Amino acid sequence: MKYRNLGNTGLKVSEIGLGAEWLERHNAEEVKAVIDCCEEQGINILDCWMSEPNVRSNIGAALEGRRDKWIIQGHLGSTWQDGQYVRTRELSQVKAAFMDLLERLRTDYIDLGMIHFVDEPEEFHRI
Repeated sequence: MKYRNLGNTGLKVSEIGLGAEWLERHNAEEVKAVIDCCEEQGINILDCWMSEPNVRSNIGAALEGRRDKWIIQGHLGSTWQDGQYVRTRELSQVKAAFMDLLERLRTDYIDLGMIHFVDEPEEFHRI
């Protein structure tokens, strides 16, 4: 695997990352198998935008004991409300979803944060 410096962060990220969106459709055992396989191939960055609780918990279980080997990118503004994904800019909901992400991933930090789904220039300027 080839790695690149991520700007001035000091992070060395694999050129191929794990976009974890489709893991929502899989059970904990399958999620762990995918993460194991990625790690064996040298992949060290995971993007987790999904707010669905089970997938977050499954990823957290799969990363347990090896958090230091992974660079995790989380999305701010991706929330789970009334059993479905909702994009929001309401700070109280964003904070609650972020704390849920940390808890379910079994970590006290993420390495990279991204404002989720900024679709229009006007929205970017409001944020």
